[in-house]
Amino acid sequence: TSSAVSGAVALTWPDEAPRYGVWEATLDHEDSGYGNPFDDLWLTARITDPAGQSHDVDGYYHDTDTWKLRFAPDQAGTYQFSLSLAGETLQGSFASVEVGKRGFIRKHPTNPYRMVYERTGALFVLNGFNMDFLIRTGASDDPVEAYLDGMGYVDRQLVGIDAYYQAFATEAGLNAQRVFNNAQPSQQGFRPMYASIDPGGNRYDLVLLKYKDHGLQKARAHGVRILFGLFGWDDTYHANLGDADRVAAIQRYVRYINARYGAYVDFWEINNECNNTSMWLDLTAGYLRGIDPYDHMISTSWERPDHPEIDLHAPHAGWQWNEAVWDQKAADYARDGASYPRADHPMPMVFTEAGNSLSGTGAWHQDTLDLTRTKLWVTYFRESANMWWPGQYGSVEFKPELRRVFAVFAKFWDDNIDRDVQIGSGASVSGASGPRVYELRSDSDVYCYLYNPSRTATATGVTLTLEVPEAGLATWMNPTTGTILDSFYLTAGSQQFVVPSFQMDI
Repeated sequence: TSSAVSGAVALTWPDEAPRYGVWEATLDHEDSGYGNPFDDLWLTARITDPAGQSHDVDGYYHDTDTWKLRFAPDQAGTYQFSLSLAGETLQGSFASVEVGKRGFIRKHPTNPYRMVYERTGALFVLNGFNMDFLIRTGASDDPVEAYLDGMGYVDRQLVGIDAYYQAFATEAGLNAQRVFNNAQPSQQGFRPMYASIDPGGNRYDLVLLKYKDHGLQKARAHGVRILFGLFGWDDTYHANLGDADRVAAIQRYVRYINARYGAYVDFWEINNECNNTSMWLDLTAGYLRGIDPYDHMISTSWERPDHPEIDLHAPHAGWQWNEAVWDQKAADYARDGASYPRADHPMPMVFTEAGNSLSGTGAWHQDTLDLTRTKLWVTYFRESANMWWPGQYGSVEFKPELRRVFAVFAKFWDDNIDRDVQIGSGASVSGASGPRVYELRSDSDVYCYLYNPSRTATATGVTLTLEVPEAGLATWMNPTTGTILDSFYLTAGSQQFVVPSFQMDI
């Protein structure tokens, strides 16, 4: 750790940070002379990377007499920095060390519907869940640890945050999380991140924000990527956008959240379950795009993939499961008369509240495991992804058997999958009624998922016709257990072979 002092500002910082980790500098400065330290005094920085490129990064007011700056270095080597606060400038350097992290999530360079890891370029196969770090309205400001059970649903039990991530991330292989709650207290009964967003001054709930700090740090430690929501259900700020002072207050809030959490997140969400006008998105998503030093993808709900600042299509639906309906949703999503054909809006597509209930009512039932598994695989073969809604309202209960299914999915797609796979159309099945075939292919690999909509009848004598791109090893796998049912070699060209008998999918 190093330190420096200039005038009334004292700085401490770590000398080393992992590449794609979070480097955090702390500045001490008396805040009693400011009417509102959130708004009246901003910490700003110019950080120069090892290649000589400069990055402008905001810091934020953290607590009494304390400002912080967080930065995620994307290169290994020495970074130089110059921090400014209260008219004082402090300079220094730190080393970014390669530790094997795969980097932020970025758009695929050639396939607009897929995402990749920034450093490795490997395909990022998103399979996520919804969980926020909440404090109920009226709760006392006890230590942050008191709230760690707030949404910790595992088998309908409340657990600590480490047990939660152990089950969802380590055991199940889920790799993304939607942190979305920031509602008005009157709407949802939870404390919002802001006490006020107002021309007279913005103020924030520091206990809640520190809890979110803690939660995001835990998520990152477990390899979970964050989709972070700014305004939640709160649409009270969508009105009177011609008022410059009001807009300035809104943008100060966006700036604060970006400064505090930008180094931890991979995706932003402007609103949750709100109608988003183009003007609102111009002033929020457009503003965020201009100040985010990491250029994270931006989404919103209700979805607006037609807006130029939105580059992550996040339909807010998914509790019903019918393969024909789901195929249509993945190709041409529509809500309230607005249609968003996939071909017209080429971007990654994530269903942000996915579930499995036939009736939409809930609870684990005999079909839960099959419905969730088949929806998971079909969605991916349609070049889309899910963030599951756990525990509440019965959408998905993450029982051990479901976590094992998620783990099979994660391992399959993380084992040297060709990042250039795209939807194919050459595969077909014959010899039995009912099974459908979904196909992904690249110049070297081909993957097929066969789904039997009857769900109870065993499919036997099914023949798969497939154009094989290269000679190589073929395997049949049970997607419930991960068991390899058969392995054999194929030559290139058009091939026909009998599919092992299966009940629902293979």
